[in-house]
Amino acid sequence: MLAPAALSLITVIFTDVKELTKAFAIFGAAAGSSAAIGLLLGGLLTDYANWRWTMFVNVAFALVGVIGALWLLHNSAASDRPKLSVPSTIVGSAAIFGLVFGSAKAQTDGWGAAVTLISLIAGAVLLVGFVVLQRVDPHPLIPLRVLADRNRGAGLLTLLLGQAGVFALFLFLTYYFQGVLGYSPIKTGVAFLPMMVTVAVVAALTQSVLVQHLTIRGIVAGGLLIGGAGAALLTQADAASAYAAWVLPGLILVGAGVGSAIVSAVALAQMGVEARDAGAAGAVNNVAQQLGAALGIAVISTFVATATNHYLTHHGSNAAKAAVDATVHGFTVGYWWAAGAFWAGAVICGALIRGGTRFHQEAGQPEPLDEIVSGLI
Repeated sequence: MLAPAALSLITVIFTDVKELTKAFAIFGAAAGSSAAIGLLLGGLLTDYANWRWTMFVNVAFALVGVIGALWLLHNSAASDRPKLSVPSTIVGSAAIFGLVFGSAKAQTDGWGAAVTLISLIAGAVLLVGFVVLQRVDPHPLIPLRVLADRNRGAGLLTLLLGQAGVFALFLFLTYYFQGVLGYSPIKTGVAFLPMMVTVAVVAALTQSVLVQHLTIRGIVAGGLLIGGAGAALLTQADAASAYAAWVLPGLILVGAGVGSAIVSAVALAQMGVEARDAGAAGAVNNVAQQLGAALGIAVISTFVATATNHYLTHHGSNAAKAAVDATVHGFTVGYWWAAGAFWAGAVICGALIRGGTRFHQEAGQPEPLDEIVSGLI
C-alpha cells in the first residue's frame, strides 16, 4: 500500500521533468540508505537483544510515519474517484499467487510435480485472463494504457529481472556470510554496507551527472551489465576466500548496477503517465519489484538446491568438507543465475528503450503494444 502511494505522490507533486528526476534520485538514495540502516539495526537487535525486536522496532517506525503523514499530507477532493474492481483484484492476485507458489514448490517437489505444474499453468492462464479483463472492465485495476509505452515496459522488465537478481544475491550471501564464513548478524550487516552505500551514491550521481551525458538506454543497460559483472565476481568466492578478495568488489559492482539501472528504472516506469494513472503506474511499478524478488528467490533457489544435492551425490566421501563445498557450489550456481538475470535485462531493455530518450525530456506518447514486441525484433 505504501510503495505505490509514495511513487504516485512523487509523480503528481513534481510536474517539471527535471525536478521529477531529482525527486526520484532522492527516493533511490533514501531507499539504499534505509536498507543499509535496516541491515545494521537488524544485526544489532539480533546480537544484543532478541530477533523478535526486528519485528517490534517496526511499530516505532510506523508511529513516526503516521505522525508525519497526518502532519504533512493533505487529501484533495476528486470528482472522478475510481471504483475498485473486485473481479480484477481477485483474478490478478490469484494469478500472481499461482506463479509464485508454483515456483516455490518447484524447489521442494520438482518442476514436474503436479502441484508445481498446476500452480504455474493456472497462474499463467489467470494472468492472461487478467489482461483480457482489463480491456472490458469499466473500472480496470490497471488500465492497459499505463503499460502501452515501450519505455515504461522496459522499466518494468528491468525491475522484474533486476530485483530477481538482487534478492537472490541477498539471500545466498546472507547464508554464505553466516553459514560458511561464520559471521555474526551484526557483522553480516556491516558486510553488506559497501553495497548499500554504493547504491545511494551512484543513484545520486546518476540522476545529477550521468543523465546529462548518457541516454536512458545507456544508463539502464550499462547498469545491468555492471551488476551482472559483480554477481559473476561473487562466483569466485569460496569457503577460504577473504572478504576483500571477491566479495567486496562484487558487492560494489552490484551496488553500482542497482544504483544506476534499477533506480533509473523506477523513474522510467513512472514518468510520462497522466495524473489520473499515477497510482496505477505506481502499483504496477511496485508489483514488478515484488514479483521479481519473489520469483527470483523461488526459481533460483531451485537451481541452488539441485546443484547442492548433485555435488553431494558425487563428492560425499568426506561428509563435513563435502557439505561446506556443496553449499558454496550451490551458492555459486545461484550467483551465475543472478548474473544471467542482470544480463538478460540488459539485452531486452536495451532493445526496448527508445533510442535517444533522456530523463530531462518528456517520456513521449504511448506506443501500441505491438510496437513493444517489435522493439525486440
